[in-house]
Amino acid sequence: MAHGMTELDKMGSARMSKRSVWHFGQGTNVDLQEEMMSCQDVRERYLGWEPRLVPAYVRVDDQAFMAVPDKKAVIRDDLPTDDPRRVLGIVGSKYTPILNDTIIEFADAMSNFGVHVDTAGTIWGGRRVYITVKIPGGQDVMDDRLENFLVITSGHDGVHEFQAMNTPIRVVCQNTLSAAIRSAQASVSIRHTKNFANKFDEAARVMETATKYFADHARIMANLASVKLTTKQADEFIAAIVPSEGTRGENIRKDIARLYGGAQIGGDQDAVKDSAYGMVNAFTQYIETARSVKIGKDSNGKKKRSDAEARLDSVLFGSGAIMRQRVMDQALTLIGG
Repeated sequence: MAHGMTELDKMGSARMSKRSVWHFGQGTNVDLQEEMMSCQDVRERYLGWEPRLVPAYVRVDDQAFMAVPDKKAVIRDDLPTDDPRRVLGIVGSKYTPILNDTIIEFADAMSNFGVHVDTAGTIWGGRRVYITVKIPGGQDVMDDRLENFLVITSGHDGVHEFQAMNTPIRVVCQNTLSAAIRSAQASVSIRHTKNFANKFDEAARVMETATKYFADHARIMANLASVKLTTKQADEFIAAIVPSEGTRGENIRKDIARLYGGAQIGGDQDAVKDSAYGMVNAFTQYIETARSVKIGKDSNGKKKRSDAEARLDSVLFGSGAIMRQRVMDQALTLIGG
């Protein structure tokens, strides 16, 4: 069965190359590519629509509407006017949307530093868009291997910013080991510039920040791999992250303990066995493959999005990312940062 994400509907909730790193759910890849995508592929196949601002109206009676003062609606320009999915959000009148083409141009500027586009897609019907690029090189953690990626993302709902997320991916299981560490943040805001020369300068800044993050991340992961946990320490670590009582909390702790005890993918590696690094990976696998996520249903009882999309959203931006950060913070206490 192919690893990757399942397309939710004709709008393409998430599409990716054949070499995509994502491993959320057990769906079927859509529009498989033999090679990494070009920025032109992204533009023509995946993010060819744009967010537009239009007046926002409210109904005042059965026949009349009134424009909302100082408010605009952000809409997708590729959907019919009667399609409720067309509206992405309500924003202030001074809000300026960042176009998909701007995000694509920034990914193009990043290509000057040897990165290659791996993935492009949308979350919540276009409220958030992203492009994932692979950075040359990687991280060796004893006998384990991580590859370095950036997720370039922006929101079209007036909430989410234009940013680049440093995202190390564990090769053996394709799980994401992205989290802020004490020496560096996992993400950086991208300044919106219209001039391509300025985009190049901004891409250089993002690349410099990413290079430092990945170097520090590799050092910390190696240190965690060298720390062996006793059974008591392992139990205390798990309980610190999942302290809730009751059957659900007990089951979660058992699931993570099972993964940590050797059931996780790559559990036989020296870097993973009985180590703090293995604990981080056990939690990561649980968060990315087993932890429940909110999908939501419409008025007809139909799922608003696929499990794969909901899991991606949670892991990179939502409650899964928060839990993963708590795990990393707890792990850092074992090595002093």
